[in-house]
Amino acid sequence: MDKRMAGDYEIIQSFHIGDQEVVLGENVNAPPEERYMCAYCQQNEIMALYNDVQVSDDFCEIAKLYGERLAQQAEKTRVALFKPKFQGIDTTPLTKADCTPLSHEDDLNGKVVVIKQEVLRREYQMATNQIKLCTGGFGASPHSRGSACFCVDLYSGKEARFERQDILGTLEQSQLPQWAALGLEQYQNQHRQKTHKGREERLILEQRECAGYIINQSIKVKDSEFVLGEHPKKDMYVTWRCKDGDSYFWGHYTSNRYEALKDLCQRAEQEIDYLAAIGEIPPITSKKEQERER
Repeated sequence: MDKRMAGDYEIIQSFHIGDQEVVLGENVNAPPEERYMCAYCQQNEIMALYNDVQVSDDFCEIAKLYGERLAQQAEKTRVALFKPKFQGIDTTPLTKADCTPLSHEDDLNGKVVVIKQEVLRREYQMATNQIKLCTGGFGASPHSRGSACFCVDLYSGKEARFERQDILGTLEQSQLPQWAALGLEQYQNQHRQKTHKGREERLILEQRECAGYIINQSIKVKDSEFVLGEHPKKDMYVTWRCKDGDSYFWGHYTSNRYEALKDLCQRAEQEIDYLAAIGEIPPITSKKEQERER
């Protein structure tokens, strides 16, 4: 097997629990005082992000830190996962008997689905992590060559990607426990509000102007927005990062419209990669996987 590396450090121990992984690495070629390291890791199919890195020449010291961080992460996760039980929610994992089994003919778009218990990491094997709303993906359609299904968790509201084969079955609205029915209602209300807000933003976009530039393109990535402006009297274009719809900063200027358009897309793509790396949005499908799904 290929060695797992973090820069020049070989990862020799790792344990993932909750939303983070704790890793311990060794670099035999590092300065003596930096031979061993311990860090937290968040990763997806594109990149791995290591943070709060500590180094030492004392293996026992770094092993102790690894154990302490693992214990802290386990306790943090235990407390977070106790919340549904504290709310009186039955978290008993769902089985085939609790839902309608999936068939190849099922269209999952807009359906409430149940994720197989064994697909989830052990700490998440409970009903509140199994019931999701499928919002799209190639795998949501019947007889599709792709398998990706994008879902929203009806307890936490978080987005995630699963494969069609990860889905145990579907639930009708009448079968939903109270907490899941409430989560579905909240998602539907938020979706309607976003649709309405999107219409308003398109109207506002037609009127936006900054430093003589007319804003005519906009890409929103979660809470961030990137815009492209064109100067009506000069052959100049600019892309900005925008906050609250009227605060523009970090401008990139050019006299080439297509260069500006490319820059707008690249800035949005970089933001997506960053959010995926820190776990704010679902992992991004690799190019090879996208080709398979086509």
